[in-house]
Amino acid sequence: LAELIRDGLLEPRRRSGVYVQDAPRRMLLGVMVPNMVNPDHTGLVEAVSRAAAARGYAVSLLCRGNPDGSYRKGELVQLQFIDRLAEWRAAGVLACPTSMTLEPRIRAHLRARGLRYVAVNDYWSAGRDEPRVQVGQEAAMRMAVGHLVGLGHRRLALWQEAGDAWAGLADAFLAELARRDLPHGPGHVVGGGADEWLAAGLAAVRAGGMTAVVAPYAMRAYRILDAVRGAGLRVPADLSLFCLGGVPEGVPGGADLAATVNPLAAL
Repeated sequence: LAELIRDGLLEPRRRSGVYVQDAPRRMLLGVMVPNMVNPDHTGLVEAVSRAAAARGYAVSLLCRGNPDGSYRKGELVQLQFIDRLAEWRAAGVLACPTSMTLEPRIRAHLRARGLRYVAVNDYWSAGRDEPRVQVGQEAAMRMAVGHLVGLGHRRLALWQEAGDAWAGLADAFLAELARRDLPHGPGHVVGGGADEWLAAGLAAVRAGGMTAVVAPYAMRAYRILDAVRGAGLRVPADLSLFCLGGVPEGVPGGADLAATVNPLAAL
């Protein structure tokens, strides 16, 4: 009863011991994604739309984006979307995280408006006690390492900014290196805050003879690409770069990246 009352499905009548459903939830799901240029997001929206339609649900999609590059405007767009879903009495929300800074406020607003939600692919806040689902990275990592090994690479590294905090990704990477009997260990996972992770990665390439790098997603891959070229290295002639999650079409430099997308429809 407490859960149904919390989610706005039942309302207690004062001192009567009677609970009433003041208005039914609509067969509507909200889906919130950061953008639609990342193949991971487009694949997720397609898979969710198919699954929702098969169960009689309509989908309302918010592609948040960052108007004028402003996270503040992006936050306002999300808050307004949540307000609309609450007014429409949506059954629930599938929310892909968009920013570590904004997420606590966005989810607090979802709870305040009485909307059930599931966090999708939230790699940042694993300690939270809330419904969540993640696409396993093991399949993508096997494809990435397999591709690079097929090109002849044996010294591989994973570069990720400290804020990404994708511990599961690092574990999957090191496990795949070990499974293939390749050099592996903490030195093969490079991290750090701000631009430290880029400098640490370049130092690892020079010191350890790393010849291939795996990036956790496209935006990280582009930053690595710029840093590597700025250091006078060529991609892929001097260093191969592999991006998990796909490469958006039409982005400069994308042709120099190898990439894989998790087969969402099969997961």
